[in-house]
Amino acid sequence: QIIEYWESRIQQTVNPYLRARYAGLVWDFKTYVTKQKCSIDIAKQYITDLIANSTNTHRHSVIRLNQIKRAVDLSVKLNQVDLLNAAKRVLSDLTSCDDINAKAIWSAAFSISNDIPNSFSLEEQKQLVVDLETRFDFVNAQNEDQKNPWMLMDIAEMLAIFYNKHSPDKLGDI
Repeated sequence: QIIEYWESRIQQTVNPYLRARYAGLVWDFKTYVTKQKCSIDIAKQYITDLIANSTNTHRHSVIRLNQIKRAVDLSVKLNQVDLLNAAKRVLSDLTSCDDINAKAIWSAAFSISNDIPNSFSLEEQKQLVVDLETRFDFVNAQNEDQKNPWMLMDIAEMLAIFYNKHSPDKLGDI
């Protein structure tokens, strides 16, 4: 009965945060609880609302990143190319951070591309790697007293993940 209530609330509420929450609950639990297949329309609504919620700049960046990661993941699983592209556009806007110390933000797109297979094309991943290489060079070019070796190591580890799969000859460069 609670699943039916959540489903009815998806249609009744206009608040995208609540709608995403209800749709997410229905999507995650309906099949498990009722043994009935959940409508893909519920998942599409869920993804759409997650994307919309991720554009709200008043919310904390980590929350927004978690929502957009979930949107990317479901879009890939359900082969929803339009929603995947919309989620990646929002992710790109969200991760275009100039603060070199905000690694969790600017490295999120690369992390998602590795965590969720087929979420990014090889060309898109190569562009993410170019961004990482640029950040590595920026940190490495700083004066010795300002250089952050831990940041260099973190970026090098991310680059190594990509190089190991796609460019083993470049592993020696880092």
